[in-house]
Amino acid sequence: MIVRTLLCEEHDNKGLVFDRHILSERVYGYIIRGYIDPIDSNYMDELEEALYPYNILFLITAELETVQKRFDGEGIPFKKLLDTLTQYKIEFEACYYPNKFIIDTTNITPYQALKEIERLIKEM
Repeated sequence: MIVRTLLCEEHDNKGLVFDRHILSERVYGYIIRGYIDPIDSNYMDELEEALYPYNILFLITAELETVQKRFDGEGIPFKKLLDTLTQYKIEFEACYYPNKFIIDTTNITPYQALKEIERLIKEM
């Protein structure tokens, strides 16, 4: 499988990052994209098992009003935004990863969020 290939030592993957992958597919796949089964569970299980020792989960979020402003004009109904934020919190809490952090971006810039992620990783 691709996951095993990517994680092989010979590929020198010390800086490999899967961004917005697992949590997003579980949430967006169902709510926004309308998938009946957000993602094949065998694939998810294999990926999570292979990555477990390296997993760090960041939930990048904001207050509902801020999210509404950021998505203004995108045509996403309020209920979908609310469902998405709620589902992200549920999936975040259910995730068994050893290192989990919430970054609230309500009052910070994207650059400040990035610096906070850097700080948290360095402190590990």
